[in-house]
Amino acid sequence: MAKMKKMVLKVGIRGDKDKQHAMRIVSKFTGVDEISVNLTERQMTVAWTNQIDEVAIIMKLRKHFHTEIISLGPAEEDQCNNEEQGQNAEQNEEDAKMTEMFKNYQAQNLYSYYSRPLPCYYYYPAEESPSACAII
Repeated sequence: MAKMKKMVLKVGIRGDKDKQHAMRIVSKFTGVDEISVNLTERQMTVAWTNQIDEVAIIMKLRKHFHTEIISLGPAEEDQCNNEEQGQNAEQNEEDAKMTEMFKNYQAQNLYSYYSRPLPCYYYYPAEESPSACAII
């Protein structure tokens, strides 16, 4: 059985129209099993079982909304065996590393995503330019 993963995002949605637009964007990815949106907290929860590129989902949402990663990890399920819990502890460590990696990626690309480079203008005074025309 494939393990279910869950990602919680903070998305800059303002109303029902934005909510529908964000859900439409995420639902286009194959393998997404569950999408839920909380308008009061502006959070979107995405759950899936197949292998999906989480960065691709985030980048698609960022084209339209301000998006931040809150958490990324396995979906919560009832566990009975201690062996499974030991394996889950290792998986949780890996998921924590992935979440940290995504937050670092987001922090590095925040400046380049939201700002444009300033235009560069050059000023050459007439005294320094030999080709400048001067009327004597």
